[in-house]
Amino acid sequence: MKRTTPRIVFVSAVMLALACPAGATVWNVSTVGELDYAFQNLQAGDEVIIAAGTYNLSAYYLYINVSDVIVRGATGNADDVILQGPGMNVNQASTEALNVNADDATIMDLTIKEFYHHGIHIRGENDVDRTLVHNVKTINCGERHIKGSSDTSSTTKICDDTVLEFVVMEQTKTLTSHTDNNYIGGIDCMGMKNFTIRDCVGINIQGATGGGRGMMMIYMGIDGVTVERCKAYGCDRGICLGNPSGTGHAYMAPWCVVGGIVRNNFVTRGINIALEICDTKDLNVYYNSIYSEDASYFRTVHIWGPNTTNLHLAYNIIRGQIYENSTGDWTYTGNITGSTPQADWFTDWTVADLHLTENATAAIDAASPLPEVTEDYDQQPRGTAPDVGGDESNPPEGVTVSFDLASSNGAESVTPVNLSVSLSEAADEVVTVDYAVTGGTAQGGGVDYTLNPDTLTFQVGQTTKNIPITIVDDGDPEDDETIEVTLSNPVNAMLGSIAVHTYTIIDNDSPVSLFADDFESGNFSAGGWTASGAASVSRQAEYEGTYGAKLGGIASITKALSTSGYADVHVKCYWKAQGLDSGEYLYCEWSDNGGQNWYELGKTQASSWGQADFTCPSGAANNPNFEFRFRTNANKSNEYGCVDNVEIIGTPQ
Repeated sequence: MKRTTPRIVFVSAVMLALACPAGATVWNVSTVGELDYAFQNLQAGDEVIIAAGTYNLSAYYLYINVSDVIVRGATGNADDVILQGPGMNVNQASTEALNVNADDATIMDLTIKEFYHHGIHIRGENDVDRTLVHNVKTINCGERHIKGSSDTSSTTKICDDTVLEFVVMEQTKTLTSHTDNNYIGGIDCMGMKNFTIRDCVGINIQGATGGGRGMMMIYMGIDGVTVERCKAYGCDRGICLGNPSGTGHAYMAPWCVVGGIVRNNFVTRGINIALEICDTKDLNVYYNSIYSEDASYFRTVHIWGPNTTNLHLAYNIIRGQIYENSTGDWTYTGNITGSTPQADWFTDWTVADLHLTENATAAIDAASPLPEVTEDYDQQPRGTAPDVGGDESNPPEGVTVSFDLASSNGAESVTPVNLSVSLSEAADEVVTVDYAVTGGTAQGGGVDYTLNPDTLTFQVGQTTKNIPITIVDDGDPEDDETIEVTLSNPVNAMLGSIAVHTYTIIDNDSPVSLFADDFESGNFSAGGWTASGAASVSRQAEYEGTYGAKLGGIASITKALSTSGYADVHVKCYWKAQGLDSGEYLYCEWSDNGGQNWYELGKTQASSWGQADFTCPSGAANNPNFEFRFRTNANKSNEYGCVDNVEIIGTPQ
């Protein structure tokens, strides 16, 4: 939680990298100069670990020119490490963030934003193979968020086994100052073999006048592609395979894309096409959910090209029309199209959350199993009667692996913290599941906590395992911070209902609220109060809102509350009195022994609202028997006190 600059060791005014086995080097960098130096001196097998921070890459170009290089953020949280350019509409160096010119490059756990041309450029003209981009955010890239260029005249300079996964691409600005202010897209690649795009998101990728290329364009020269579990909304186009402008690549001609599958994707159409398929061969489009607000839009799905061959669309939900603008051949099986799908079929179509609701009766259990699609968008099993579209609303039962709780918290001083993960039942074979930090406001890498990606293994008969997190107690007052941990890739089990756990580190150096009640429930029981005498929750006793507590005559309201683990306990409220005689008061009192003895904190006769903040004596700290109360000692029921917005705060010990 305390932000400290990572330790940098200098030798002869340059950073000393940490030597790895087999001659490789780990470069731990925390300034843009160190980052540039590491890239200028990369050797095969090196790893560049970038500390949390923002790195202004104006005038710095980062090239991966040697093989087997890893570039990653240090914390595992993409939000923590930002590579920033001059601006998506500023044509000056550097116009691209990362250029990949060699095999086996891995880029992960960082954010790339504000570059005039491309965020990541995979240079297929150099025959680059096995690029992996994982857990990366790209924001406001003026031409392509991820570009895969190619030598279109070559049939041998092809990128093999490229994987783009868990990439979030977003545009928050209007494109200006480009030669063509519609020439913008998310993923745009050509010259690829065995290309995989999965679990990626495209948000608002738009040209200035609606002519942008959209979330992804798998352009041409593609031999085998898998597009799965991706989401797009607000984009001029959604998912495009091939391009109506023509094939234009020597590899795989006369087709743009040969072989592959598009499955379990969620796409909400923007201004233009949601799914475009041009000059493909042997392509399967299975179990996708595609939504157009205007169900009459003529090319929600666009099939184009004279060379389209053996295209199969099966069990897709397509709200909108299919435009058959081709002389090739294709078949349909079990799709639900046109205006039949309704908005209330889906959780929230506006952000492409196309999970099915109970209203989607025409889609639920209405498909037939296909061997190419055994899971849905959430990697839940399909079963023998799958739903149409990308979501399986009622997956079949089996062994599931899940967090026990969706969230938990603890004081900063408590370490280690164990997040419990359980199987729904004992399995008759070994079950494994991966876990990793995928978000949160806390920093990893020993700053706020330490948790490295790993795998849990459940031996036969075991049902519970723990994920241990080491928490760092830094002694600095600050806001509470969160760690988001996600389960993935289960083997011999399915992900259960809680695949993400959010752990909140409660700062033990700042006060926290232990109890609060504004009486808007309209009763005392919701807040756990014990009332006596003429005490009521009344519309005539509110400081703000609708209700407050009213104590007439001789009355009281009492609250028992353990303060174990907390010091410096305060009672806060708004209060006033009405018509009290001399010697009559509205009191605030506390007890250290469960109400056997009471001690005054304060009293009032004031007829106008006042804010009170009472500091309890030390006996109120760390006390499981702490109680507090408000009471009046008036002799008439029309003499009363009012209390509202009660809060107890304490500082974690």
